[in-house]
Amino acid sequence: PQLDLKSQWSRVVRAAYQYEPNCKFMLYAGDIINRAGRDIEWYEWFAAGSYIFATVPQIMTPGNHDYNDLVPGLHWNTQFTQPTNGPADLDGTCFFIDYPNLRLISIDSASGSELEDENGYELTVQKAWLDSVLRTNTKEWVVVTTHLPFYSTKDTRDNPQLRKHFQPILEKYKVDLVLTGHDHSYGRGRASDNLNIKPSVVYVVSVSGPKLYPSGTKSWMEFKGGNLELFQKISISQNGLTYQSVTPN
Repeated sequence: PQLDLKSQWSRVVRAAYQYEPNCKFMLYAGDIINRAGRDIEWYEWFAAGSYIFATVPQIMTPGNHDYNDLVPGLHWNTQFTQPTNGPADLDGTCFFIDYPNLRLISIDSASGSELEDENGYELTVQKAWLDSVLRTNTKEWVVVTTHLPFYSTKDTRDNPQLRKHFQPILEKYKVDLVLTGHDHSYGRGRASDNLNIKPSVVYVVSVSGPKLYPSGTKSWMEFKGGNLELFQKISISQNGLTYQSVTPN
């Protein structure tokens, strides 16, 4: 969401709820607001969702704009009650949720200055934790969410360290879908840095707020779109997973 939450993003979240009023939860891939710690921005976010937030659980992984001086803004764990089953010191940002036939996993890629240090606590502990959470998984479908894209939609951006450390784990345990944000445009595709396998993990980059960028030309994207506010409807049944990307119009 990030910007113009009450004046513009409100129509997107309300269109999403109107499109699927029986949704079981809503999921966000970071940058909920623009500047961590600002009461006025959180007021606008809650005002935008209004009655929806009173009835539908909200699940979110943090983005870089939700952090302040290497820690989540003070509002994060004060106003949200998210799972505390992740690594120590990453409560409410790195966690998993089991839902019928689904394991949903949040990786905190905004921590540790966007996981820059290969030997840093935030990166190394989340790698080990992710492996253990996937190794013990009994659900048929696995969705991972994090803020930074594994594959960027922007020509001048790339996150090779994220792929180097986490992609082999995703592929080892056959994760189905990875939902990310950060780049403010849309891209979806199957990709892998391992040239010896057929890519199976589906990576998505998307944006719901009005801060929009054009889409790049990178080859990993099977579908792409620029300057589009979007929401996704994801349904899981006994027969499969159905994914739709929808404009608020």
